[in-house]
Amino acid sequence: MKTFKTLVILRCPHLVLWATMRDYLPEFASRLPEIESVTQTDRKIGEGGQTHIVNEWRSSYHLPTSVRSIIGIAGFGWTDRNCWDERTHVCQWTIEPYAMAEHVLCQGQTKFEPAMAGQGTRVTLEGSLELKAGFLRKAIAAEAIVAPILESAVATVIPKSLRSTLEAAATFANQPSKTL
Repeated sequence: MKTFKTLVILRCPHLVLWATMRDYLPEFASRLPEIESVTQTDRKIGEGGQTHIVNEWRSSYHLPTSVRSIIGIAGFGWTDRNCWDERTHVCQWTIEPYAMAEHVLCQGQTKFEPAMAGQGTRVTLEGSLELKAGFLRKAIAAEAIVAPILESAVATVIPKSLRSTLEAAATFANQPSKTL
């Protein structure tokens, strides 16, 4: 299992950034590099100020041929299931890739806090990724070598992607014509 943690500070009030990430992700996702689309497929308001959302992500990122042949997939797509807690400003999430979902456990939380005397947001992401046995199907003997490499690569990509997503959300929220 590989854990990861990152901190991002942006000039956008935390309640604005929180609401933008929760409520407008499909609208600004096309501004993200290598993301074709994000579609919200489910949204439920729960008790105690929690909003449960399911998003389907389509990526235009192309895997190298060597990686595609080893893991048997052509591209990326995933479902994220998240719970936004209005009281704590913490979003609990899981990511389920379209391919190999039964072999991947990726989960974590993203916390939004005020920064810069209320003019900014401090976002802390913490998560973990685990590749379960059998993910290579055709080359099970190679899993012990490949798993740590893939876990490290993905654990690097997720924080980087969060930063890009937060920056796009802040830009979207700070547009003069946008009222959130």
